Amino acid sequence: FRGLSLEETRSLNLECDVLEDLWTSFTVKGTNKSFVHCSIYRPPNSDVHEFSCHFEQCCRKAIRSNPVNTNVIITGDFNAHNSVWFDEDTTDEAGDLLNQLFCSFNLSQLNSFPTHIHQGQLKSCIDLIITNCHQISTVPLSPIGKSDHLVLLGVVSGPSIRTDQNAKCVWCWSKANIAGLKERIQSTDWSDVQNCLNVNQAWILWREKLLFLANEYIPQKLVRKCTSSTSKRPWISQHITLQVKEKHRLFRRYK
Repeated sequence: FRGLSLEETRSLNLECDVLEDLWTSFTVKGTNKSFVHCSIYRPPNSDVHEFSCHFEQCCRKAIRSNPVNTNVIITGDFNAHNSVWFDEDTTDEAGDLLNQLFCSFNLSQLNSFPTHIHQGQLKSCIDLIITNCHQISTVPLSPIGKSDHLVLLGVVSGPSIRTDQNAKCVWCWSKANIAGLKERIQSTDWSDVQNCLNVNQAWILWREKLLFLANEYIPQKLVRKCTSSTSKRPWISQHITLQVKEKHRLFRRYK
């Protein structure tokens, strides 16, 4: 919801004393979109039947106490495995019970990639995003610090926002701190990328980590694209544009 205004409130009435959960409700101003979000953690040694029972009560209460068209988003580390979520996982009791619970509320689990790092390799999908909203896409990002879990970025496509279609974001290389960037790249821990056996996941980790570093040392700016169909100066042909660029190049060289 970048660029939109949200109204968010804590939903204490939905939280359970025996669960590590946090419930919030928010709406997008100027639209009819409303959301209920739960962030939860299930300890690996907790009783899955007790957890499932309490969590089911919370979900039922959240759905009943909100409008029919409310979007439910549940995120967290469930310490459960199910081959339905990630085909390389082996389904355990916790994963089977939780998947049945999600299905009973018509909720879908979105992540289909490993999120937990074990002995330097991505192994299993235990960090989940469960929702009834079909406008969410998820992207795995590099772990924060020494965490053994990937960061999950969930993008909710909201109402269209008026933007300048003739503008694009470019790197300002002339103002970049190249020396600082090189030093930071050398000091960064790349073991999660090097030890990842899945080339697609390794590429995602490498790209996101490199872009994160680049954003710190290379400024960016928005520039307007000038095309023949959108230009306010139609008398400037492509030949003249090239001549103007050449003039600017020679002038910079002269300075």
